[in-house]
Amino acid sequence: MSQSNGLIAGVIEYGLLVAGLLGSVVSLSYTKELSKFQLFSAVIGGTITAYYTAPLLRHYLGLPDGFENAIAFLVGLAAMRAIPALLSFVDRLRDIKLPWIG
Repeated sequence: MSQSNGLIAGVIEYGLLVAGLLGSVVSLSYTKELSKFQLFSAVIGGTITAYYTAPLLRHYLGLPDGFENAIAFLVGLAAMRAIPALLSFVDRLRDIKLPWIG
C-alpha cells in the first residue's frame, strides 16, 4: 500500500478506509428502503471491498500511488450495487438444473 497520505498506523491505511466508507455512504442515496442492519452491513461490505481492492486495481491499471483513495471511493460507491447483484446471481445459479448433475 502506498504511504502517500501519511495516515498509516500499523498495517491499516485510514485514507483508504475513509474513502471507501464515504463512497459507500454516498451510494446509500441510491438505495431503496433497507433495514438498519442491511444499511450497516452494506456500508461495512462496501468499505471492506474498497479497502482491499483499491490497491489491486491501482496496480493492475498502472496508476500512480496517489489514485488509491479515489479508486477506493469509486469501489465503495460501486460495491453497494455490485455485491447484492452478485449474491442475487449466485442465488439464481443454485436454481438452475444442470443435466450432468443428478
